[in-house]
Amino acid sequence: MLYLSMLFMGIISMMTVMPVMAQERAAFYREQASNMYEVGMYSAAYGIVELPYIIFTSAVWTNVFYWLLGFSDDAGTYFFYWVYFGLFVGMMTFVGQFVACVTPSLQTGQLIGSVLNSLFNLFCGFMITPGSIPDYWRFLYWLAPPHYAYEGLVVTQFHGDDSEITTAYGTKVTAEE
Repeated sequence: MLYLSMLFMGIISMMTVMPVMAQERAAFYREQASNMYEVGMYSAAYGIVELPYIIFTSAVWTNVFYWLLGFSDDAGTYFFYWVYFGLFVGMMTFVGQFVACVTPSLQTGQLIGSVLNSLFNLFCGFMITPGSIPDYWRFLYWLAPPHYAYEGLVVTQFHGDDSEITTAYGTKVTAEE
């Protein structure tokens, strides 16, 4: 569930910001041509404007999802989960803005965003373990941002947990393995 929540909100955050940025791109080009705004300041303004959205959506999602699944009731664990989740939502939002700005059309941006999401999620270490990734593709494991967010979310919930786990095949696995 940690992975699925992260995957869902990451894709939603990336894809919902793209149409907005595609519409704003025309205004940006107009303002840049008239020398009204500097590129860095315009980008910073769009980043700052997204912060309340990122904080709100990650807080709502975390409050519903976290308690629904019965995760740890420790305040520190909850806070770190929310921080990791919020940072990931923010990162995916900003990647969506970037892709929408550098592609010639919204459709191209959405196609590239879909490919990026597929690569990110394929190589983040959940579907294919790092040891199973061929050597020539392993660099994508370290480049995929969901890898770090997923690790952070897992650590918030399972750090120090020495419980024995029984797999679907009846094999018992311990934390040392």
